[in-house]
Amino acid sequence: MKKLVFISLLILTLIVTACGANSSDNADQQAALEQAEAGKAAAEEAAKKAAEELEALKAEISAASEKASAEANAAKAEADAAKAEADKAAAEKAAAELALAEAKTAEEKAAAEKALAEKTLADKEAQEAARIAAEKAAEKAAAEKVAAEKAAADKAAAEQAAAEKAAAEKAAAEKAAGEKKLTVWLYKTFSPTADSMVVERIQQFAKENNVEITVEIIPTEQLQQKYAAAIEAGTTPDIGLQSNTSIIPYLDKGLLLDINQAIQTIEKNNGPFIKASVDYVSKNSETYAVPLFNNPYVMHYRKDLLAKAGYTSPPKTWAEFREVAKKITETSPGVYGAGIVLGNADDGEVEQRSLSWSYGVRFNTADGKTPTISSTQQLLVMKMITDMYLVDKSIPPGSISWNNAGNNTCFLTGQCAMIFNPPTVYNASQAANADPVVKANVALAPLPAGPNGSIVNGNTIYLAAFKSTKAPETSKKLLAYMLDKSFYPKILTTVAPVYAPVLVNLKDDQLWQNPINKPALEAANSFRYNGFPGPGTTAASFVFSNHLIMKAYQRILVDKITPESALIELEKEYNKAYGVK
Repeated sequence: MKKLVFISLLILTLIVTACGANSSDNADQQAALEQAEAGKAAAEEAAKKAAEELEALKAEISAASEKASAEANAAKAEADAAKAEADKAAAEKAAAELALAEAKTAEEKAAAEKALAEKTLADKEAQEAARIAAEKAAEKAAAEKVAAEKAAADKAAAEQAAAEKAAAEKAAAEKAAGEKKLTVWLYKTFSPTADSMVVERIQQFAKENNVEITVEIIPTEQLQQKYAAAIEAGTTPDIGLQSNTSIIPYLDKGLLLDINQAIQTIEKNNGPFIKASVDYVSKNSETYAVPLFNNPYVMHYRKDLLAKAGYTSPPKTWAEFREVAKKITETSPGVYGAGIVLGNADDGEVEQRSLSWSYGVRFNTADGKTPTISSTQQLLVMKMITDMYLVDKSIPPGSISWNNAGNNTCFLTGQCAMIFNPPTVYNASQAANADPVVKANVALAPLPAGPNGSIVNGNTIYLAAFKSTKAPETSKKLLAYMLDKSFYPKILTTVAPVYAPVLVNLKDDQLWQNPINKPALEAANSFRYNGFPGPGTTAASFVFSNHLIMKAYQRILVDKITPESALIELEKEYNKAYGVK
């Protein structure tokens, strides 16, 4: 993507809250804070109540234990008394036996025998009573032990339940407070108007939902470094704006929150997404990001230069593109027909992938695991571009050192007749200080088609929530809010054709029938993403971000090796990136 005006940014931290810039907003923020404090106070009160309930239960258990102990002690005393009576009866029996042995007369002997019989019966009854009392005492002691054990278990269970209840109430209070705070990381895109409207929309959400939202706008060149540091430190934001290339490694590492709920809400209220954009960030029936904008590459061309070369419409195929570029170069001295990027830049990768895919080249297998870039079709494509540069001379010699701004400048200064770029170039061509000839003659068209049709390397901006967020429900709600039909069509109307819709139903809007806007919509519906025809993978993002295809062209055009040799080297680099030996 082109940086028409590259401004070095300081990290700007905006506290986007219900407190905004006026007293009403301050009141809203205060209300949110008071609500969080109320939640904390409620949790403390609940914990206090739970502690009181626990103490009451302890007292009840203690009383029951004391009662069981008293009953056991009474039974023991009764048993001791019975034993004493038994001992007394035994002593009296022994005395009666002695009296019988000492009896001398018949009368004494008869009296002694009678007394012995009585004492023997009394002793037997006393012993039985003692036995029964002892058994009762033992039963009471056992019951006391069981009661004590149960009291201890009940006490432990009550303490555990109280602790769990307090912890749950504390967690619920913390969660409620957490759901009222969000941190959102954005980066400056190529539409300042869209950037402002996105921030304003977040402000509106904060105000309507009494949520404190901190928004950081981070310079693009610092973004990935900041994310890496945050992941290492465990301080990732709740929500982050991501490109389709940067988001996949986070998805593969399991760092993102499943936001299927937000996707379903959006589609229920606004109709379906363009399927490819959602499939790209989905895995195992879960979706990890919401597509926000499509930023499609389209053909920018000069109507006057095409007419001078004898053409009344833009080329529809890549073969026609080469022919038209050559003819323009021949008929308009000082102008190059094709502003193809051959430097180490994202724009070059997007152009070459779109071209290769339209010729049937597939860079990896359908499972995304094995590179397949080395093919007859890829060699054909590389030779075609090489010949356009070396033989047709329709590509500027300086393109081998272009960055993302190179073809922008070439087109806007009238030195290139056709380029591929998001419509930011069109907007720049219509600025007050733009070249008047370019301004009057610029038009847009879809990318040319190959034998497999017109395929465009997808360029989608996503919003994703990190799994570490303490506000998952609020995060999902904000994601759905950003694409609500009360807002989303309005922002597209303001920024078209730079951004095209991610929602299918908007294709019928009159906005997209405009000849300037329509090519952007057609391109968005032709998107295929890194990893095509398989899923997005970290390896597929790596080979894109490291511009391996562009490095192969550098080897051909700068180091003067053959396309065949460059393709062999390219295959080795792909195999290395994918971990294939």
